Amino acid sequence: MAKIKVGVVGTGWRAGFFVRIMQTLSDSFDIGAVVYRSAQGAERAGGWGVPLVNSHEALLDTDPDFVLLCADKDNMEELMKYYASKNKPVLFETFRADSVEQLRRIHG
Repeated sequence: MAKIKVGVVGTGWRAGFFVRIMQTLSDSFDIGAVVYRSAQGAERAGGWGVPLVNSHEALLDTDPDFVLLCADKDNMEELMKYYASKNKPVLFETFRADSVEQLRRIHG
């Protein structure tokens, strides 16, 4: 069975948690790259032993089967829509909508 290639957005503790799980299950998962947005994030994720990229376009160049979003609440909706517009399935580790209206807008 082919490995599932995953792109990861974020370098926080949740992203690190998922990266370690996928590394443990390396027969099933391949991490295409992790997107970082700051020098601090790149430094933190640098110890994970995975490719790092500093743009969403570069992450898409790795052709992931899906994208795991471990971003902050303020960027989650925008990132989800961006990757969906590129026909990439998205899994978000914790999506926090502020209202029913926001959920409808995202779903719709």
